[in-house]
Amino acid sequence: MPTLWRVKMARGRVLASRIGLRGCLCLPIWRKWALAWNAVGDTTLYFAFSGLLRTPLELMLPTPPDYLTQTRSCEIVDAMTRWSTAAEGLRAQLPAGSIARKADGSVVTAVDIAIQVLMLELLRTFDPSPTLAEENADSLAALPGGIAAVMEIIRVIEPTSTLRSHEVLAALVQSPARGTEDRFWILDPVDGTRSFTTSGHWCICLALVEHGNLVFAVNALPTVGEGVVQIAQRGKGAAERALCDAMWHPLHVRATSNERVRIASAPNTSAKWRERVEVAAAREGLALEWKHAESQAKYALVARGDADAVLTPCAVSPAALWDHAGGALIAVEAGARAQSFDGSPLQWSIGRDVGAIEGIAVGVEEAMRVARAIERRTTELPR
Repeated sequence: MPTLWRVKMARGRVLASRIGLRGCLCLPIWRKWALAWNAVGDTTLYFAFSGLLRTPLELMLPTPPDYLTQTRSCEIVDAMTRWSTAAEGLRAQLPAGSIARKADGSVVTAVDIAIQVLMLELLRTFDPSPTLAEENADSLAALPGGIAAVMEIIRVIEPTSTLRSHEVLAALVQSPARGTEDRFWILDPVDGTRSFTTSGHWCICLALVEHGNLVFAVNALPTVGEGVVQIAQRGKGAAERALCDAMWHPLHVRATSNERVRIASAPNTSAKWRERVEVAAAREGLALEWKHAESQAKYALVARGDADAVLTPCAVSPAALWDHAGGALIAVEAGARAQSFDGSPLQWSIGRDVGAIEGIAVGVEEAMRVARAIERRTTELPR
C-alpha cells in the first residue's frame, strides 16, 4: 500500500498527517502519483505516493472497438471513479433541495442529474451515438433546489468542469436514444437512488449496445467491498480494481455447486417472490441462500463469485435497460449466463426495457435451472 498523506490548509498553516486509504478519493495518474481530492468540499488535499504503475487496460481488453480507444476507456473509468467516490462522500450531507420524488414515485437527487450531465458531456467528445439515460427535464423540475442544486453538486464532484446552467438544461432536453438504434449508450447515473439516500448499495452504470448486443460496460460501485470499479468487453472478459488502487484483477464467477445456490436480492424483495424461488429451487433439489444487495451491485456480487445469480421477474413490471445492462455484461464476461426464465436470449435493443420472457436470469448453471423451474411451473407456484 502506498503511504497516504493528508495536507490541510488551516488559517495559513499547512497541516500534514499520515492516514489510511479507506474512504479516500484517489485519482490514479499515469505513472507514480495519485492525487485525491476530498469530496466533502473542505480544503483538505490527499496525496498518495506510490511506485505502482497502472495496469494497462489492453492487458484486460486487448482490442477495444475502433470507436472506443484505449485512451477513451481510461477516461471513462477515471471519470466514474472520481464521481462515484465523491458522491459517496456527499450522500450523508446532501445540500438542501437536492432530493425529490418524481411523478412515478421514484426518488431523484441532484447527484443523479449532475452525473448524467457530466457523462453525456464526456461521451459527446468522442462518440455521436445517442444515450438512453434515466433522468430528464422532469427530474430536474421535481428538485426543490432546481438547477442551482445540480450546479453545486457538479462543482463538488468535478471541480474542473466548465459546464454552465444552460448547458445542463440543454443536455436534459436533448433527444435521448430510443433503445432501438444500431449503437447507443445506456446510462444510469445513480442506480439505486433510494439506497443512495440511505445507507444501501448504489452505483454508476454505463453500457454500450451495438447491433443488439451488449459490447462494453463500466460500473463504479463505491459500496461493494471497499469500493470497486468493474469493466467488461464482449468476448474479452471482465476485471475489477479498487477505487483507490490502480491494479486490475480478472473477475470470475464461483465454481458451480450442485447443492446450494446463492441468490442476490434486495432486502425489500416481496415474500411471495422469495417463496416462488424457494419452491422452484426445492423442486430442483437445490438449497437456497439469499445474499442481500441492491441496484446493479447484485450483478457485481455474481461477477466476483460472492453470489451465484440475480433473478428478476418482469412479467408484470418491465425491467428498464439502465437497471440491468452493465451488470449483466460484466457478470457474463466473468463466466455467468444471461437469459429469460424460459431459456430464450435477452433482447437489449427493442426499446427502453429488456426483452425477456417472465424474467431475467443471470448466473451460474444451477441458477438457470431454478429460473426455468419458475417459468415452467408459474401456474403452480404461490404468487
